[in-house]
Amino acid sequence: MVPPGYFLGRRVGDIMPPHIAESIMQFISKALSTGMVQIFEYDLHVNEEDHSFEARIASCGANEVLILARDITESSKALAALQKSETRYRAIVEDQTEMICRFQPDGTITFANDSYCRYFGIDRHLLMGSNVKEVIPSEDRESTFARLRSLNPINPVVMIEHKVFLKNGAIGWNRWTDRAIFSDSGELREYQAIGIEITERKRVEEALRENETRLRMLTNQIPAILWSIDNNLRFTSSVGSGLKRLGLKPNEIIGVTLHKFFGPSETDNIAIHMHRQALDGTPVSYPHEWGGSSYQCYLEPLFGSDNEIVGCIGVAVDVTDQQNAQLALTRSEERYRLFIQQSSEGIWRIELDSPINISDSLENQIEQFYKLARLAECNDAFAQMYEFASASEIIGIPLDKLLIRTDPKNIEFLFAFIQSGYRLTDVETHEQNKNGDDIYILNNLIGVVENGLLVRAWGTQQNITELKRSQHIALAEKQSKLESDLQIKTLV
Repeated sequence: MVPPGYFLGRRVGDIMPPHIAESIMQFISKALSTGMVQIFEYDLHVNEEDHSFEARIASCGANEVLILARDITESSKALAALQKSETRYRAIVEDQTEMICRFQPDGTITFANDSYCRYFGIDRHLLMGSNVKEVIPSEDRESTFARLRSLNPINPVVMIEHKVFLKNGAIGWNRWTDRAIFSDSGELREYQAIGIEITERKRVEEALRENETRLRMLTNQIPAILWSIDNNLRFTSSVGSGLKRLGLKPNEIIGVTLHKFFGPSETDNIAIHMHRQALDGTPVSYPHEWGGSSYQCYLEPLFGSDNEIVGCIGVAVDVTDQQNAQLALTRSEERYRLFIQQSSEGIWRIELDSPINISDSLENQIEQFYKLARLAECNDAFAQMYEFASASEIIGIPLDKLLIRTDPKNIEFLFAFIQSGYRLTDVETHEQNKNGDDIYILNNLIGVVENGLLVRAWGTQQNITELKRSQHIALAEKQSKLESDLQIKTLV
């Protein structure tokens, strides 16, 4: 330390280094000439250390000045450190891939990093003074700022996801972490926000929601029951419109055991047994009667992420209507076959090995009849007309074994069948039984045409051979009587 009296009577140049003394004399001259206080800083090596000083020079008279000097070494260091810190902070902010901005309570932007400017396609110089609200669509703007206004010194941070206008005019999504900055007195000064782009994530989430919605609609409306159980035989889910038939709502039985749901009956124990098989790793299928309905059930093991069985999933299809329809069909077919077997008329069905084009010439169609037609079905009455004991003996016989091809009347019969649109009533044919005897048949038949092709024919027939013989005998007797009468008249 230098005693105060050390400077008295000394010149500035005697005390200070030449370059500092020169600067001081210039500021003294300026203070005397202008009458204004002059302020300047200088560095001085004192006690083997570098110090910084601030000098203030004020005029005190015509040739006198007052100089106040103070050591500002510590404050200079603090300022330098602050500037260095701010430089590092700004470099970090600018290098961030996240968008960073600061804005006033009314939304006026006071800072934005390069990522922010690039993302929104806005020049930094034009961005300053603009409003952050400009990039937020109107439908999200009020809700976003309402959440910002809810921040306080105790809870100063909020995370907000909202839509934004992209630089190409499209709509995107951002997620922002907003921090409200308050003064020591609790007054809101500004907001600092760090944002990331989440448009693709939102699209994936939306697609996932749509898929889940469709899946939920499908599972709730599918005409079946879908369920899952855990290894303890407890329901973990139950969906499907088939639940309504059982008086249940979706997932109403979650947590209920199979034993409690089905009860102790023998049939339901089979269902529990089937579930145990699925839990052992074996897919099973079984019929099940429940609540007055019939179901076909399918069970599959349910595997967890470690590939171990954690339960099983099941699907039950209500086949009640199908079984009823099948039963009705079976009964109808039984009535049909009983009618055919008990009918005194011959009933038959002829199938073609390949369909016949009805636009072909008559001759070609008749040729195809004899080549492709075979007896596919008939009753015993039909078979017995040809001297067979039962229908089983004649099924499969070709047409040319029944309908004599050399008889012109039979060819006329087939011509008439075609020309009438494949429908004939009470038409006579000349045929032969298995013994080669001539028989005469009265026919009713109809052809089945699909897409311009004849595929089969149905018919009924009566054996009129005895009637024809009786007619022939009566005609012969009448002819003989007429000839006798003519001879008698000739003699007379």
